[in-house]
Amino acid sequence: RGGFIMAIIGNVELIAKIDTNAYLKGANDIDKANKQVEKSVENTSNNSDKSWGKMGLAIGAVAGIVQTVLGKAIQVVSDSIGSAVKRVDTLNNSDRVFSNMGFAAEDTAKAMEALNRNITGLPTSLSDGVQGVQMLAGTIGDVGKSEKVFTAINNAILGFGGSSAQVNNAIQQLSQLPLDGPLDAQTWNSLRNSGFTPVLSAMAKEAGVSMGTLKEQFGSGERTVDDFNTALIKLNDDGGGGLV
Repeated sequence: RGGFIMAIIGNVELIAKIDTNAYLKGANDIDKANKQVEKSVENTSNNSDKSWGKMGLAIGAVAGIVQTVLGKAIQVVSDSIGSAVKRVDTLNNSDRVFSNMGFAAEDTAKAMEALNRNITGLPTSLSDGVQGVQMLAGTIGDVGKSEKVFTAINNAILGFGGSSAQVNNAIQQLSQLPLDGPLDAQTWNSLRNSGFTPVLSAMAKEAGVSMGTLKEQFGSGERTVDDFNTALIKLNDDGGGGLV
């Protein structure tokens, strides 16, 4: 019996050792598995953070682009509205000035409509155009014809590579001369300095004379400033003298 009991105890002890070893091995396996899970979770978290970070950068970039585009669009609309308001103010002021000069509102409206149409696409500002027409109208006495003279000079000088400043200078020179008087040498030279030579040459051809003769005729009063304006409008409307 005693041997049997000892054998049982030995068996129990052996079984206990076996069970304990199995437990420890299982625990070690579980610990390794837990560590692998933790590492996997950590990696996943890091990758997720990186992904969210990249996504955040992308979203930020898109938001920045959208903000920039919207800002530019708003600026364009604002500039367009500002330009439109300025044009309306310019035209309203011109109506008052032309009215004070004695011109009928209907004639002024037609002239300003033509001016606005004729300077569209050119570097000429509406304010410069209106001022030029006003200066000429003070001498010519006809707002419609004044607009046509301004447009002809503007087209000629800009068309041959001149500037808006040269246009303004030519208008100022011409507006100081009486219609029935001569076109003096100073004004002639000023026109040539403003790039007007091709037009003067075409005018001479249309008149059947040389440029030198035309200059003398204008200078002597044989041809007047009014003749010059009429010939200028015809060249602008119909061409001629080598101009198209």
